[in-house]
Amino acid sequence: MMLTAFIGLIGVIIGSDVTTIPQWIIAKRERADKFRLAALEKRLAIHQEAYAIWLELLNALSEPLNRLNVVVNAEKWWWKNCLYLDQKSRGAFRESYVLVDNYENYVNDSKEKEVWEKVTKTGEIIVRGVGLSPMEEEKRVKKDKL
Repeated sequence: MMLTAFIGLIGVIIGSDVTTIPQWIIAKRERADKFRLAALEKRLAIHQEAYAIWLELLNALSEPLNRLNVVVNAEKWWWKNCLYLDQKSRGAFRESYVLVDNYENYVNDSKEKEVWEKVTKTGEIIVRGVGLSPMEEEKRVKKDKL
């Protein structure tokens, strides 16, 4: 009789584990998916903002009187939002505002065309960065490390 009760107890424990563990796994995945979706939405919004600010930086190359203000705004924005950008966009955006800030030095050194090309390419990098989901980027980063 004791053995039957013990076996029954073990059956109840195993049965509850069999139903609880998959429910826990599913709930965990759902939370991760919700977090990923929220992060993706924020990331898309930040890439859009980065693109708009990049256009201001590009225009500032030909507007010396407005250049400092645009660069300061871009740098402040970058400090607050850089972690939402993908790695390449983050680096290209920062490089762009530094290049725009120092543009007069590059013009004097005859590197004006090189600066224009780098700043212009940043827009393409930001656009490509939007298309990467966090999972795709993680796979790419892991592949690059191999």
